[in-house]
Formats: sequence, structure tokens, C-alpha cells
Amino acid sequence: MPSGTRGAERVADVLTMFLSNSATLGVSDIARTLGLSKAVVHRILRSLASRGLVEAGAEDGRYRAGPAITDAGLASAYEFDPDWHQAATSVLADLRSQTGETATLSARVGDMRLFVDQVEGAAAVRFTVALWRLRPLYVGASGKAILAFMEPARRRRIVAHRVLGGARGELPAEALHEELDRIREAGVAMSRAEVNPDALACAAPILRDGRPVGAVGLCCSIRREPDVARFAPIVRAAGEQLSAALAT
Repeated sequence: MPSGTRGAERVADVLTMFLSNSATLGVSDIARTLGLSKAVVHRILRSLASRGLVEAGAEDGRYRAGPAITDAGLASAYEFDPDWHQAATSVLADLRSQTGETATLSARVGDMRLFVDQVEGAAAVRFTVALWRLRPLYVGASGKAILAFMEPARRRRIVAHRVLGGARGELPAEALHEELDRIREAGVAMSRAEVNPDALACAAPILRDGRPVGAVGLCCSIRREPDVARFAPIVRAAGEQLSAALAT
């Protein structure tokens, strides 16, 4: 798989073709359209297929949108936009430069979200996130930063129908709503070992027309016990910067 920001952009470009196209697509079709080598496209498709985002036909080998998109109706709800991803590149680099920690970018996908980019931290013991893996909104700083700013009725539905037992330190519905209210007021979310037992995280929403389309944040290794809370103003400012960029 390609790595780094350029790699994430390539994966996003390939996935976007399936989100905006109901036809099946072959490796050659994608490679020609995006100006990529067939080998790179094939590796990206294999990764997407392993996560159910695309699937290959048994006979012709052409690809179509997979169950992770079609079964959940995600194609129409996919909030990722290459424009704001590109705008986030320098913001992630600045976050990493200011804090020394791993800076992350998440995109909202319907009632879920996924990491679409990261700039790894400078510490010897640093945290790396898994890109392009769908995750719920009700656990982890990035997910909660998005969920806190969603329309109230939809937020209540997501909390009420969440799958319990899949994350560490899950809260009862009432306590979770109270936490989400605090996040909305503060403009930043914090989490400790919720999705990954080794992760401390801080994240802020990215808003377009008042609606959350993603989150920008920091992930740190819990083994170093960094004071993530002191980075909250920096992360909040990064979210505001990206939200402002979407308004232009």
C-alpha cells in the first residue's frame, strides 16, 4: 500500500470512484482515470476489499461497492471531500510540529467514521492509527467530537442503538449524552484507552454549514502518560481552521 499523505489521497480517490459510480470498475479503468499504475490500484483494491468497502466479481474480476458501503447506505452519506482533505495536510503537519504527537484526520461516513490520514509523532514511543477502518462514533475522541455536534435526534438514535460491550469504559446512555454535551460546549473531546488500550486522544470537529463532516486530533501512547489535555486549545484551533476553510 502507498504510505503517507499521498498514499491516503490515492486510497480516497479510488474509494470516491465507487461512491459516485454504480457501475463495476476494473483495475485498468481506475488506473487510467486516476493516472496510477495497475500495481498500486490493485494493492489499494485488495485493502478496501479486506474491509468490505469494495468486492470483486467472481467471474470477471471487476470491482463494485462492497457491503460496508451498500448495506449501510453509506454511499449517500459519505462526508469525505478531497478538497478538505487537501486543506488538512498542512494543519496535520502543524499539529505534529507543535506537539510532537501523531496528528490524525477522520472523515464521517454516515453514522460511523474512519481515519483517512495521519502524520506520525516524533517520540520514540509514538502511536499510529489504522487508516480506512470504519469505527463507531460513540467511542474515542474523534468519534465523540463528531457525534457531539450532530443533529440531536440523530445523536439520540445513535446512542440508543449502539452495540455495547465492544469498547473499553463504555458509558450508560445518560452519562454518554452528558459527556457529549460537555464536548459540544468545550469544542474538543478527550479519550483514554477507549478504542485502543494504548491510546490517549484529543479531537475537535470539522464543521461544514454547522454539520460535522470529520474530526482533527492527536493520538498518543498511553505508556508515556503525556498530558494530552494541555493540547486541547491547539486541537480546537485546528478544527476551527479547517471548518473556516470549508466555509470559503
